[in-house]
Amino acid sequence: MDILELIQSNLLTPIILFFLFGIIAARIKSDLKIPEAISEFLPIYL
Repeated sequence: MDILELIQSNLLTPIILFFLFGIIAARIKSDLKIPEAISEFLPIYL
């Protein structure tokens, strides 16, 4: 596995993609909201 494949495989992980999606949503001032049920469940799960 060369270095470019390693970088590509690491940048395409779901955690990194969600982080980048959040940054892009904040930059364009999107009205993206987390549903109420998920916002209640997430602290319990974590």
